[in-house]
Formats: sequence, C-alpha cells, structure tokens
Amino acid sequence: MTNATKLITPVSERNIHDIKTEREQRIKNHSKKNAKLMLENVWKRFSLLRIEENEDAAFTYIFKNTIITGLIKRTVKRYYSAWKKNSRLSEHDFESVVYEKAWKIISDYSPQYQQWYLYEQLQNGFNQACKMLLRTEGLTKDRNTHKQNAYHKSLNLYAEVLNDSFSLNDSYVLNDSINEAVSMLNEDELKIYNLFLHADNIKKVTLENICQELNLKHRQQAKRLLDNIRFKLKECLIL
Repeated sequence: MTNATKLITPVSERNIHDIKTEREQRIKNHSKKNAKLMLENVWKRFSLLRIEENEDAAFTYIFKNTIITGLIKRTVKRYYSAWKKNSRLSEHDFESVVYEKAWKIISDYSPQYQQWYLYEQLQNGFNQACKMLLRTEGLTKDRNTHKQNAYHKSLNLYAEVLNDSFSLNDSYVLNDSINEAVSMLNEDELKIYNLFLHADNIKKVTLENICQELNLKHRQQAKRLLDNIRFKLKECLIL
C-alpha cells in the first residue's frame, strides 16, 4: 500500500498514535527539529483562524511566519541563482509557483493523518514546484561536468537509491542539495548513506547488509530507515 493510499484509508486512534510517535522519533536528532515543531503550532493557530474568522485572515497570518517565508526565499534563491544565466525565468516566476504550492499544501495539511510534518511537506513541495516549472520550460537537460570520483559516486547514490532519472543544470545546485540532504540525516541514516557511498556496487547493498552495519535485528527496521533516507534525498535533490 502506498503512502497516498494510506492517507485516504480510515484511520483508527491507534494508527493516529503510531503516526504521531513515528514522526516524533524520526526527527529526534534533526537539525531542523525545532522549526518543524514550531510550524506545527503555527498551523494549529492557522486552522483555528479559518474557523473563527475566515480563510483570508488565516493565510495572511501563516504567510507572515518567518519559518515559511525563510523556506520560500531559500528555495527561490537556489533555483533562480542556478538558472538565471541560462533561461528567461525570473525570480518572480519561481516565487509564484512556490507560493501557489505553499497555499495548497497548507490548505490540505492534516497532521493527525500524515507521516510528514508540514515543514517537510513544504520543503518537498517547493522543490517539486520549481522542478515542474523548469520542465515546462524544457530546461532539465543534464549539463554536469564533475571530476571528483567521490562526487560522481554521490550522484549515482542519489539516482540509484531513489530509482529516479538524474538531470541537473550545474554543480552549484547539486552541491547545495547534497549538503542539505546529508545534514538532515540522523546518526543511523548517515551510516547507511556512507554504506552506499563506499560500496563497490550500490545495487548489491541489501537490507541484511544494513542490519549487520547497524546491529539491527529485523529487516523492517532497516527498510524503515532506508525509506526515511529516500524521502530526505528526494526532497532535497533538484532534478
């Protein structure tokens, strides 16, 4: 069952508790933990304003929040800086699609039923919105010229682990994305990342290898960690 299917399946009180516990455990050592938790409280106030006043008042309130505006500005700056010399897209073009995506994600957010915090969904959604804008402009051709072997291996790791096509404008964007993604990994996830990074053939890295590296007793534990890594890499990597 996919995550999307789970979200539309009836959820019991036990499921809600499990989702809440899993989310809290997952970000326990994240560098952005405080921002993610603070934004949850901001969203609660937003949802109350929608009921007590109206939607316009609620969105005016939440779009003044510095966590959200900071995330928007950083995303827009990263994409615009990477493409301003090679396209006719303006900073406003990126900003427009990001705000549109933010509006939809915030409006649809339901914390008790969803595995990912609002901060994480916004971060992923902003990247996807900018990628879609680039695709509509036909600007996703691969133009990389990387020389370092370790760097090449990082690229392969992203492409292989995510099972996704790899396409990027230049090394500036990729380096920023890799650094951002790796900074989000906790200690166990970083060990798995390095296991892939230093493997002779990452396709041959198995759940058993991960269990052995981390002294895990069950394959499901390894799979859960690997799924977390996949999400973090995918939300930061700019395709």
